[in-house]
Amino acid sequence: MWQALLALAAAGATVYSASRQASAARGAARDARAQARQAEQQAREEAEAADRAFAEQQAANQAQQQYYNEQLTLQQNAINLQRQQAEAAKAALEQQAKQYQEQKTELERKAKEEADRLEAERRDLAEQEMSRIRARRRSGRRALLSEARLNPELGVESTPAATLGSFPEMR
Repeated sequence: MWQALLALAAAGATVYSASRQASAARGAARDARAQARQAEQQAREEAEAADRAFAEQQAANQAQQQYYNEQLTLQQNAINLQRQQAEAAKAALEQQAKQYQEQKTELERKAKEEADRLEAERRDLAEQEMSRIRARRRSGRRALLSEARLNPELGVESTPAATLGSFPEMR
């Protein structure tokens, strides 16, 4: 019996030892589950934090993209405005150049007309002078006759005897 008691005691110790090991294993499993839950909770929190950071970064990127789009639109508007101003200035310059050319042509035409008129006047004066000189050389008093009739509208301004070319000494 001793042996049976010993065997029973040994079996009880083994059961007790197994029970303790099982209890320790359950405690370890409980600790492991708690650690796993804690790790899972921490992983969830980290994932949520990463999602929030990603969402914030995405919002910041969208805001920055919107800002760049607005800047691009403003620059395009400024470029279009400058283009319009340049085209308007070009058109104004072309108009001024056209007006200048027209004025220049008109002034050249007037200058030519004036030069032609002055040349005609000079020719007429030269013809009159040559005619006076010729009359003085050839006919003596006939120059007085031609000088007396400078204005044909007023008629003959001298006496009838002088206009007919007769000399008073010959009467």
